Amino acid sequence: MNTASEVLDNVGGAMMIGGCLVFRPLVQPWYSRWHATATEAAQTLPGDERVPQPLVQQTLAVTIQARAADVWPWVA
Repeated sequence: MNTASEVLDNVGGAMMIGGCLVFRPLVQPWYSRWHATATEAAQTLPGDERVPQPLVQQTLAVTIQARAADVWPWVA
């Protein structure tokens, strides 16, 4: 026997899945280039040669006002 809490959890989960299915086509163009400029999104990046004709492309970027040598230790 299901409790009201379990039923609400299942309904909530189904609504989240439905929302993803409905809203994904609307936000996909925006999300696939998150903070990347048109130039950055068009660039060939390391590893691109491994998948010559990708079904999905996604370029995410962040701009940091610092030298690469100062940032790299935080990334690594």
